[in-house]
Amino acid sequence: MFFIISSFIYYNTLALLNIYLPFVMKNKIRLVLVLLSIALLSSAQEQDSTLTNKELRKKRPHYIEFGTGVGVSKYKDLASSPLIYNALALNSCIGYLKQDYKRESKIQLRTTTGSYIPNKEGVTTKSSAFIFDFSITKLYALNKFSNQKWNFKVGGLVDFSLITRVNSSLQNNALGVDMFANLMGSGKVTRDVSRKNAKQKKFLWIKYNLQPRKRDLSFNLNIGLINSYYRNPYAYLGQSSVVNKTVFFDGYKYHIFSGLRFRTELIYTIYLKNKNALQISYIWDGYRTKSDIDSFGMINNIFKFSFLFNTK
Repeated sequence: MFFIISSFIYYNTLALLNIYLPFVMKNKIRLVLVLLSIALLSSAQEQDSTLTNKELRKKRPHYIEFGTGVGVSKYKDLASSPLIYNALALNSCIGYLKQDYKRESKIQLRTTTGSYIPNKEGVTTKSSAFIFDFSITKLYALNKFSNQKWNFKVGGLVDFSLITRVNSSLQNNALGVDMFANLMGSGKVTRDVSRKNAKQKKFLWIKYNLQPRKRDLSFNLNIGLINSYYRNPYAYLGQSSVVNKTVFFDGYKYHIFSGLRFRTELIYTIYLKNKNALQISYIWDGYRTKSDIDSFGMINNIFKFSFLFNTK
């Protein structure tokens, strides 16, 4: 399985290099990609022998995630306005997570909503946006680099995003819908920061005890390897509405190997005695279409609190 993913990422990344980089630079980076793919594949093959153990799979914790968050979101859509719109965004998510120090897989649904205001004085127009994200993540441990304190994983993430915006001041272009699909290379590093022994603390005159607790701090980086989007070539009002035969996605075009996508996540996890867990995380998610007269870009900064309910 990992061989297929590694080969897919390698050859499709080379396709991007064929498009975007000069010939000389392409040959230099080709060698780096080959060596990286071999290293990741050898690490995965080393761990596969242990992962076939049924007892290990049975012990792997399963969680259902319920999360909510708040943050700052901004976007710029040159197809409809040169202004940058900012909002205080509300985020919610639900997901299913299976993880241990060897493997990690996650399916997640996320929504982000906000009322966006342009960053220009005297402009009172507002834009409401609803963002729906669906993602699937697979990560595998790099045994050669991992130990009791540090855990390194690599893998991939597939993300689908639907962005719906309504801005009444744009009149017949008030409704905008954009779709993004990204295959991303993923890396995650986790540091064990557990409290091994009980400690006694004092705050003013109040004494209290801190019991041993399993905790970890993680950083997850996702970089778009194959980026695509489905979007209108310029204004959201298509030609069909002019002749009173409205087609919802009139004039939309699908673009592949185009645009950028980055997503990072800093996660602090506290494991409870009842096998559930609490997470506090900061998420930075940014994506854009290719640079053009009608380009679109969005950045979301989210602080999120999640409860992980152990089902196994």
